[in-house]
Amino acid sequence: MTATILALAVMLAGESFAYLKPYFWIILADHWMPVAWYGGLGLAALMVVIYSAARAVGLADTGRKVDLMERSIRRGEGGQRELAEKLEQEDRGQFPGA
Repeated sequence: MTATILALAVMLAGESFAYLKPYFWIILADHWMPVAWYGGLGLAALMVVIYSAARAVGLADTGRKVDLMERSIRRGEGGQRELAEKLEQEDRGQFPGA
């Protein structure tokens, strides 16, 4: 998602900087460090924005919650005895109903 947003931004901004196209390699040779630095900072900022949005809608801890739920089901807690048995069979390599 980050790469897609970044690529879209570069495509849109690229049109406004079309007059610099003949000088791209000259500019990059002289100023590669600031370009890389600001590009990295921009990418980091975009990742922070996406992570903050995920936290705001409750997606940040989803993986941890799913892992906790799976472990509790495998222990047979929470009234999911049938599911726990099917997961045990799957771990042994038996696939009932397949």
